[in-house]
Amino acid sequence: MNRIAISGAALLMLESTSIGVVTAKADSINNVNEEMTIPDKYISISNSQILNALKENNPEAYAKISVSERTALLRQDMLRQGETYIKTNSTGFTVYLNSAIVKTAKLAGMGAVAWAIASVAATAGLTAGPTAAISTVVGGLIGQVPDGRGVWAKLSNEGSLVTWGLQ
Repeated sequence: MNRIAISGAALLMLESTSIGVVTAKADSINNVNEEMTIPDKYISISNSQILNALKENNPEAYAKISVSERTALLRQDMLRQGETYIKTNSTGFTVYLNSAIVKTAKLAGMGAVAWAIASVAATAGLTAGPTAAISTVVGGLIGQVPDGRGVWAKLSNEGSLVTWGLQ
């Protein structure tokens, strides 16, 4: 499945194959396709940030999440349980999603939640290339994760999925 999306000033080509390898490529307006350089960074993403991004930008997906599920997500933030974060380094980045976010993605739609996570990451300073890769990989992996489990995905600087596993 190939999709083309326009995000800000970047044209994003999103690809996935039936064998589970997921990649994302980002080309600037000038069509420069270079390896991404990502500085070491730790970006923590709260459940409330994801819910707010959904509420503002995808009200239909947000409405699919019951009030009790939203309350549980917010309560989890207060208890500091099940963290969702992105950790970058010179070779790539790893995305960690808690089980509540995986469950929410299955309820509200994988693409919507993947986009919300990528949006929050972009707000924290992650560039368009890694953000597109996160959105693509998260959207592709969540369907393969059993309910009640979190997931992590390691991506290369080129945006290719290196490996993933359950938390």
